Amino acid sequence: MMRYLLAAIFAFTPVAAVQAENPAQVVSLKQTMACVGCDLSGAHLRVARLPGADLTGADLSEADLISADLGRTNLTGANLTNANL
Repeated sequence: MMRYLLAAIFAFTPVAAVQAENPAQVVSLKQTMACVGCDLSGAHLRVARLPGADLTGADLSEADLISADLGRTNLTGANLTNANL
C-alpha cells in the first residue's frame, strides 16, 4: 500500500525543467560563431543564426534548435541527443 501511495505522490509532483546551458557560452557562440566543446545542453537556440559556426564536440543534448540556421555549421563529434531540430 505504501508503495502505491509513494508512486501516486511522485506521479503528481511537478518537475522543474532542467537547464544546463552555460549562458556565457551561448553569448560567446552568438558573438564569435564558435563554441568548441561547449556545454550547450538544454540551450534555447530557436531561430538562432549560426551559419558556418564551429560546434565541434559541443554538447547540444536537449537543445532547442528549431528553425535555427545551421548551414555549413561544423557539428563533428557534437552530441545532439534529444535535441529539437
